[in-house]
Amino acid sequence: MIEKTYGPAKLTIEQMYSNRQDADAAGHSHFFTGKPCKNNHIAHRAVKHGRCMECLRIRSKKAYAKLKNSPNWELLKEERRIKKQQFYKENKERIDRENKAWRTSNKDKMDKYYKNYYDDNLKEIRARKRKYYEDNQEKLIKYQRDYRKSVKEEKNMIEDGDFL
Repeated sequence: MIEKTYGPAKLTIEQMYSNRQDADAAGHSHFFTGKPCKNNHIAHRAVKHGRCMECLRIRSKKAYAKLKNSPNWELLKEERRIKKQQFYKENKERIDRENKAWRTSNKDKMDKYYKNYYDDNLKEIRARKRKYYEDNQEKLIKYQRDYRKSVKEEKNMIEDGDFL
């Protein structure tokens, strides 16, 4: 069984401080008292405001459901999409650099993800490749012909001694 961890420090419940001041002093984002909150949840709390994370999760879920059922939902969704695009444009280099670093340090996770994606979507992938080949057949044949020609020319140059 995978041990559940919390916050940027990836602490288990056993590793968390039992009071807010100690957790704050250690630079942690969560603490765990083991005592129930006013709604009887026994869950970790945020150092920032001291609130029960289970209460916050339930509150967020209710707010999202209310928002999703509002008549302005599509408009809000579009506004959020535009804001995300704008943020990406303004921070593209940093985001790409961080994503590349993560993928490099988590190569095994990426390999597993791509393998699962390929296994789950094999029919769609093959159909997409088939369609691409049909749409670009002449271009692909020309590319292959040019590539074979260039390899043949390089081989002849090496044999003739003209390559160096």
